[in-house]
Amino acid sequence: MLNRLHKAPYGVRFSLLALAAVGINMLGLALTQWLGWSLLFFDMIGTAVASLLGGAAVGLVVALISSVLGSLSIHDPTYLVYGYVNIVGALAWSVLPRTGRGYLGCYVFNIGKGATYRRAFSNIVLLGTATGFATSIAAWVITTFILHGHIVVAYGAATATGANNAVLTENLIAITHASDGLAKHFIVLLASMITNIPDKIISTASAVILIISYRTLPNYREQKRIIRENVSLPDAKIVGNRYILLMTCFGQIFLFSYFVWIITKDEEKAGLMLSFSIIVAVLVIMDRIYFRSIDRTHETDLEDSGAFYNVPDDFHMGHHKAVFEDILKLMAIAVSGTSFLIAMSGETACVPDMAESFTSAAHSTNLRRSTLLS
Repeated sequence: MLNRLHKAPYGVRFSLLALAAVGINMLGLALTQWLGWSLLFFDMIGTAVASLLGGAAVGLVVALISSVLGSLSIHDPTYLVYGYVNIVGALAWSVLPRTGRGYLGCYVFNIGKGATYRRAFSNIVLLGTATGFATSIAAWVITTFILHGHIVVAYGAATATGANNAVLTENLIAITHASDGLAKHFIVLLASMITNIPDKIISTASAVILIISYRTLPNYREQKRIIRENVSLPDAKIVGNRYILLMTCFGQIFLFSYFVWIITKDEEKAGLMLSFSIIVAVLVIMDRIYFRSIDRTHETDLEDSGAFYNVPDDFHMGHHKAVFEDILKLMAIAVSGTSFLIAMSGETACVPDMAESFTSAAHSTNLRRSTLLS
């Protein structure tokens, strides 16, 4: 089955990867909604899979579609605006490893002769931390400057995780007495980082485990050299994805700025969202290296190629499974410890009665939507 998939045309593999990744994102969102008590989102694992395996084009498509479907599933337009965070995550997962630098995760798959637990762990944690930091800033910008005063809960709109994060943020503000000004902005950013960085580390680890099962992995350092020098390969070709990138960029510009205006009725905030979206589009369209990808020609067999790693049949994921388990343990300890300290120091529990909080959030969202429609 995998051998047939490897030999399928590029468009077929692109579409299948995008559909599978969107499905993973939707499963993650449904899981956190069902659990109710989670502080982490788990709705960007599919974006990580698509970006790490297929590059920026498929990653951006997955991020945008997931945001639209997620917004429709929870009946809240603010989730779509937070799709900008998903876009930033797709860019980080696409670009950082493809810089060819070890401290940015270019050895994240770590299946060569030098494969070690330490190398796998460090690459996954570094890439996840960098992506988490970038998405934390994006979420903080939207919460503080774009949707301030127009959302019910922070970081994720009317989701169960968003309600929990709202309580976390409020308790941090109460503990530090940061009622306004720069201090409050810093605490909101800190709350965003507390949840986003562990979430993106777990997403990166999960994506690596899933991608290795695909059996053919990108060699990021070699692909960067091939694209930069425009090297001709007998078993691969450089793919620009120009039209897909253009449609995705213009789609996110329209959707994000339009829905910010619908929610806030504020031309200044809509213009600010438009500016952020245009910045992303310019970075994507103007770049000549990191937003292009290399694809195997489907006529060739799965032989060794400098642009790809072929996972050996006797390869076992012992290091990666151990890394994944240890990351889950560390993140669970970190998030649980933070939640406990905030709950003990604040006036309310960090994880509230979700039946009450989520119902209240959804009710308030419906009231706001009725006002907007009227």
